[in-house]
Amino acid sequence: MNRGFWWIYSFVLCAIGYGRMFERIIKDSGGSWSQFGPPIAAMVLAIGMLGWLHNRTLLNVWAWRGAHAFLVLGQLLAALFVTYLAVFGVYAPATLILAFAAILIPASIALFRYSYRSATLSKSRE
Repeated sequence: MNRGFWWIYSFVLCAIGYGRMFERIIKDSGGSWSQFGPPIAAMVLAIGMLGWLHNRTLLNVWAWRGAHAFLVLGQLLAALFVTYLAVFGVYAPATLILAFAAILIPASIALFRYSYRSATLSKSRE
């Protein structure tokens, strides 16, 4: 995939995160993490993907491995929750959660490549 795809993908992730934040703020629901967590997570993913794309060391290798592990854990928990919802016949939210988890798959692959296979990042292991 070319660089343009990753730039657009990063923009879409950030737009989804900020859209969720604005929705939570307008509805005045949830706590601080519920309101500000999605854009923070989207920005971390976008920064990691763009660091991988440009082959630059942005943070410590363990920070990106932790971000990748957190992302994969979130995707696994989402898959379990979708299974739970599907078993009890709640298909609309299950479909939305599954669609969002599918949107995050390229980010997960990019973070894996950046944190585990990047030669530039592996030089800065401290």
